[in-house]
Amino acid sequence: MTDRQDTGDMGAHLGPWPEATVAMFADLGLAEDEIARHLRIDRAKVRQLQQRAGRPDGLPPWIGPAEPPDPPALPCPPCPIRRRGAGAAVRLFGPSSSGFAGGNVMGPIFADRTDAGLRLLPPIKAALAKGCDLVVIALPRGGVPVARVIASALKAPLDVVLVRKVGLPSQPELAVAAVTNGQAPEIRINHDVARIAGLSKADIAQLAGPAIAEIARRRAVWHGVRPMVAVAGKTVLVVDDGVATGASMRAALGWLRRQGADRLIVAIPVAPREVLTQLAQDADQVICLATPSPFHAVGAHFADFPQITDAEVTDALAQKDG
Repeated sequence: MTDRQDTGDMGAHLGPWPEATVAMFADLGLAEDEIARHLRIDRAKVRQLQQRAGRPDGLPPWIGPAEPPDPPALPCPPCPIRRRGAGAAVRLFGPSSSGFAGGNVMGPIFADRTDAGLRLLPPIKAALAKGCDLVVIALPRGGVPVARVIASALKAPLDVVLVRKVGLPSQPELAVAAVTNGQAPEIRINHDVARIAGLSKADIAQLAGPAIAEIARRRAVWHGVRPMVAVAGKTVLVVDDGVATGASMRAALGWLRRQGADRLIVAIPVAPREVLTQLAQDADQVICLATPSPFHAVGAHFADFPQITDAEVTDALAQKDG
């Protein structure tokens, strides 16, 4: 393993595996100046780390036959959380000196969504069984750039699962239900919220109309007539750029499980710690890099957090097909 002490004056967003981070960016086709800008280091440091990361086959350090380094240790071991008798567990990764495992985190943790995807790669690879039949599923739009990096590095199929929150008329941010996919939309009702709000199933179906229409529009734009990648019997890695309440992620996990996914792994850069416990009820494993407290919003933990366009999602899925 490369000596981690000789890292010089690297930028704050380089992560705990600097050579691999630079190699992954290069593997995605970014030029030296683009890598330097993303990671906030100079071009000379980029070249130095590329040389140190070199492998005879020209691949990044842990794609193919090479193995990733062990993830950095946390002050306490990950706590296992059981789900329906399975070994579901929440795994937190990140050096405690950066506050990744909780506590007050001042300022952004990640440079951008690409940076977050690169940092998720080591624990993801460690979690995957060798030779597993893997599919990467993103929650759009924000999860697509994160998942694109991961799918490209793992050479796995990439697709999206379409989820829209259905909010209360008086409180749009409070989800009374979530709609999943568009060809045969499914509505998952939050019965506690529905009961308190006094809403019947017919009321919720009416409220869900705009969400169903938007999902159908997105599917037409992003997929056209192409069917979704099959997930039955496969290991499905479900990726987003972060989770605040977990409503959309849980709806997506439930839908994927009903489609026959054999194993569901959630991979997210940042979330409130209490939400991870909820996600573990629906997933076989949850991987999260940071659980800052207090948790305000997903975007607050990124230095660069632009809106993702339909064109960017379409391009990511088209590249996957190509």
